[in-house]
Amino acid sequence: MFQEVDPSLAGGSGDIKRALIVACKSDAGTAPAGKPVRALSEGRASALLGAGSPAAILARAFLSVNRVEECWVLPVDAPAAATPWRSEFSVEADSARQGAVAITVCGARIDAAAVAPGASAGEIAAAIVARINAEMWLPVEAAGGLDGTFSVSATVPGSWGNAISVSIESEAPGVSVGSVSESRGSQAANIEPLLKKLGNVRYNYIVSDFSEQANVVALATELTDRFSALRQIGGRAFVAITGDKETMLGKAATVNNPHICLVPRGENPQLPGEWAARWCAAACRVLADDPAANTNGLAVPRLSQHHQLKEKSPLFPYNGEGGHEHIESLPTNRGAVRGNPRGGDKRGRAEQGRPVELDARAKDAAA
Repeated sequence: MFQEVDPSLAGGSGDIKRALIVACKSDAGTAPAGKPVRALSEGRASALLGAGSPAAILARAFLSVNRVEECWVLPVDAPAAATPWRSEFSVEADSARQGAVAITVCGARIDAAAVAPGASAGEIAAAIVARINAEMWLPVEAAGGLDGTFSVSATVPGSWGNAISVSIESEAPGVSVGSVSESRGSQAANIEPLLKKLGNVRYNYIVSDFSEQANVVALATELTDRFSALRQIGGRAFVAITGDKETMLGKAATVNNPHICLVPRGENPQLPGEWAARWCAAACRVLADDPAANTNGLAVPRLSQHHQLKEKSPLFPYNGEGGHEHIESLPTNRGAVRGNPRGGDKRGRAEQGRPVELDARAKDAAA
């Protein structure tokens, strides 16, 4: 099988590449939307992008795995009419005894809220609210509590928050916490105009927190244009897709671009963007020196093992051991052309309108 590899991506040992994260900032972030900023540390990312915003969380995830590559962020404003994901909770207390309330957000358990003997429902709810708001890296914020009810909502409005999961359970006798209602976030930003304004600065790797069809198409168009002979500043993007295997395969079938790597989050409780950021950070360190490097067995650290995929799929060949995900290949898109299960013609080149699957050894294969 023949694959074309972009030799311009090959560098000397330790060659540093530039990665770009595309995600929403919060109003608290000082960075202007639409202008890439360098995230040198978690603290700087929080100040520029807003604590708990998707952009700050993804930058932190990338930096926790890779501090060698340059981490840049393209901040995106949420649509003006967007609404946030929100969940309402109610606390009931009857002769409360000393204990705690366990809080889990996106699969991560934070320090519990303390319950004092004889505490009222309002006092316990207020303690839960204070405990959640004390965590600067959570994608949620809490409000209320005085009357025994409180709400937990996404830090930034938009449909991205629908991937958030919050579990609050009482471990104190005489106290119960229940979910009353949940409302989904609405609307996603249109990133197409922002991508066009990136100019000719080369970003070797891009992490997009926008998996909507229109935004994936816009990203594919931009990457294809960047890879063209006139620009020659190609790169690879990472986009996480969510759902059971059949749902993800359906979403993947709509993608046909050799420059986009689909990251199989499945039904994992961690944010989709965090999966994409960690996969990108782990892979690009290996591919920075050799774009044709074999990523088989490459560990992606700090991803929880709650995914529901119980069998391997040609599109999603990964497995989890020892607290890490292990990449077996980096698929771009999925399809089977008769006579060539990896897609494309017999020389491995993509056919117009047909999906192809490429691994890391086919980095930036020519379309």
